[in-house]
Amino acid sequence: MKINKESENKEINHAYTESRKAFKDWQTTTIKERVKYLKELKVLIADNTDEIVKIINGDIGKVPVDIIMNEILASLEIIDYYIKNAAKIIGREKRSSPFPVFIRNKSYVEYGPLGVVLIISPWNFPFQLALVPAVTALTAGNTVILNPQSWQVVQGD
Repeated sequence: MKINKESENKEINHAYTESRKAFKDWQTTTIKERVKYLKELKVLIADNTDEIVKIINGDIGKVPVDIIMNEILASLEIIDYYIKNAAKIIGREKRSSPFPVFIRNKSYVEYGPLGVVLIISPWNFPFQLALVPAVTALTAGNTVILNPQSWQVVQGD
């Protein structure tokens, strides 16, 4: 398979530029807003399960029950986890102050988004191993560029 490197580089640069632009807005969304989007994503996946199964089955030949159990349901469980725990995971954490600091001081750890996250997902679990890191990054306030590995590349075509 011959790849046009110049075209590929332009596409990569465009994806990164657009993701950086989107990050400026996305990083300011609240945890509550992000959880709302996760709930919408969950409904979208549930409403399109048949189509997702059909695509994965056609692309890599996985049997439908395997796709439903190990790709879709596993992904929905992770989304549920973030819906229920995002505020706790990303929220401000009180920590004990280091010894040399005065006793009355309070220390906290605050988590914040870092920017654009690149996810290169493997072909053998194309849905779950792309969706889970994407959901994690988006929940944390980052933007995502997803580059799924194709079956043909793995085959050496």
